[in-house]
Amino acid sequence: MHWLGFLLFFFSLHNVAVYTVAWIAFWLRAKEKEKFLEADEEYRTYREKVRYRLFPGIV
Repeated sequence: MHWLGFLLFFFSLHNVAVYTVAWIAFWLRAKEKEKFLEADEEYRTYREKVRYRLFPGIV
């Protein structure tokens, strides 16, 4: 979570905007990757066993 420390240390609206855009892009990319992986039977089995894949206990 070094990005949070950077954001707190070098706080500015510009940095908040950059990180917001970057995290939205990351999230969208992860969702698209998830759709692609769902085509694989082994991955669907994995998803049933592992509830949280991005942040343990959250998402």
